[in-house]
Amino acid sequence: MPDLAGPNLDQFYRDLNQQFFAGALPPVQVRWSTRMTRAAGIYYGQRGCIALSRPLLLNKPEALISTLLHEMIHVWCHRVQDRPQEGHGAMFRAKMREINAAQAQIQVTLRHQFNTQALARYQAYCDHCGRSRLYHRRCKGLACGACSRQAGKRWSQQFLLTWIPL
Repeated sequence: MPDLAGPNLDQFYRDLNQQFFAGALPPVQVRWSTRMTRAAGIYYGQRGCIALSRPLLLNKPEALISTLLHEMIHVWCHRVQDRPQEGHGAMFRAKMREINAAQAQIQVTLRHQFNTQALARYQAYCDHCGRSRLYHRRCKGLACGACSRQAGKRWSQQFLLTWIPL
């Protein structure tokens, strides 16, 4: 298990690469994202970069390692197995089961179970249908998808959301 004193994400990546992928993964940049609040992590295949959510993962060592391993499986599928479109398919799941079976401390999952609502700073409200949703930041020009679809459109100015600070 990597040392968690002051997370060095690149070192975590190298250590986990050796431990679970026999060093087969190519180097990729691993960085924190302060803006990601719904997803715990994402692998950008074209850029060769993994972004991890600082608000969701900082000070949560098990979640950080689980998420990094999850994204590393995407790197493995894309770069080692040459399956960039694998997503969470059979190859991904098989590697996830292999990693989970190899140790019991950290379990890699398909989806995180974090309470992202605790990070919300705004509530977006549809004046037309009354639906609301929590957001970390305001999005200019966001319209209610349900109302727009009901009107037969992908987006409609008529259904712009009202933003309420929390």
